[in-house]
Amino acid sequence: MDGQGVPIAKENLEWALTYGPAVVRGAVGAVQGGIAGLVGGGAIGTVAGAGISERVSGALIGAGTGAVVGTIVFAGIGGTVGAVKGGIQTLIGYGIGYIAGSMVK
Repeated sequence: MDGQGVPIAKENLEWALTYGPAVVRGAVGAVQGGIAGLVGGGAIGTVAGAGISERVSGALIGAGTGAVVGTIVFAGIGGTVGAVKGGIQTLIGYGIGYIAGSMVK
């Protein structure tokens, strides 16, 4: 039961405690990485596009391509790193809980 007396299925609670940190950290990392990739990729693509083509359209195409590729790549990297950090937190938390439980018994 939760603090308000509403019953919570044990399976749902166990899933949330086991996978919740990795899912949340992964999502936050993907968003942060995606934003960084959008800005950075757009800037790099603009410079590269302008260098290749003297026209404004080349810079705009480079900016769009760089923003899309940067967002995808950095969102993937950020999500992966975030999920790994969440998994490590879960392992540490379960390890500390196991040791504390063993000491109490």
